[in-house]
Amino acid sequence: MSNIEKFFNAVTHELTPAILNGSSFQIIDNCLNIEKKMPNPAPYMSIHSKLLHVTVDPYAKHRVVIDEVWVGRDGEGSMWSDNMGGRYIDCTGKKYKDGAKFVADKINEFYGEMLNG
Repeated sequence: MSNIEKFFNAVTHELTPAILNGSSFQIIDNCLNIEKKMPNPAPYMSIHSKLLHVTVDPYAKHRVVIDEVWVGRDGEGSMWSDNMGGRYIDCTGKKYKDGAKFVADKINEFYGEMLNG
């Protein structure tokens, strides 16, 4: 397991209350994916899940990038996804454990309603 994967694992431990409320997570290829499935989605014209794709910024040290992606089905039943934008979280000057807590706090601040709702 790489250092980035270990860091994202520490972030998930800080997010435990949100994840226990119906969200799931995966750490794959140095990325953390947190998914919140929507309760009782319609088979057509609905959002089925919201995904947070968390990774490190390849252009800046100590910076984390979060992309919010909505996934659903259109009126004909075809799958679609839409990137709703994202955020940068700068962890410069933070130690490992403090950085993981800082990232988890920012995820809760920016996306807590989505994860806990």
